[in-house]
This record gives sequence, structure tokens and C-alpha cells, in this order.
Amino acid sequence: MILVTGATGTIGSEVVRQLSAAGQKVRALVRSPEKADKIKGPNVELAKGDLTQPETVRAALQGADKLFLLFTGADLAPVEVKVVEEAKKAGVK
Repeated sequence: MILVTGATGTIGSEVVRQLSAAGQKVRALVRSPEKADKIKGPNVELAKGDLTQPETVRAALQGADKLFLLFTGADLAPVEVKVVEEAKKAGVK
């Protein structure tokens, strides 16, 4: 299972599409599942969450083996550091 953040954006949605097409299990972290129609497909699971809310990231990381981390925002470094820390705690390789 690969958790993809930024899954509804230009880059993230393409990552989800290609992983799914390759037969990989993908969990797409999305803020609004109702706006995620373009990434729905075989092998794709949606997880509602926000990288700035650690509890939602923690839940989305459960059972994930890998993480594709894509974030844009004013607090880029601190947010990414927290997500990587949560990934390590969850056993993501």
C-alpha cells in the first residue's frame, strides 16, 4: 500500500493513476472525497485527511508500506517533518 498525498492535484493524480495502472494498491489522501472522482479506480482507496492535521495523517498511514509526500503551502518544512515522523512511527519504509 502506497499513501499518496496531494492526490487530487496535477502531479499527485498522475502518480495515483500510474500506480493504479501498474497494479499497485494506492491510498489517496484527500481533503474532499466528493471532489476525488478523477482519481477513483481499481486499487485506489480514498482517505479523508489533511497534512496539517496529524491525527488524519496518522490514520491514513496505517497499513501503508510507502509514502509519496507532496505538499505545497506556507509551512512546507514543518508540515513535511511532522508527516515523516508519523510515517516512521507507522512503520512506513
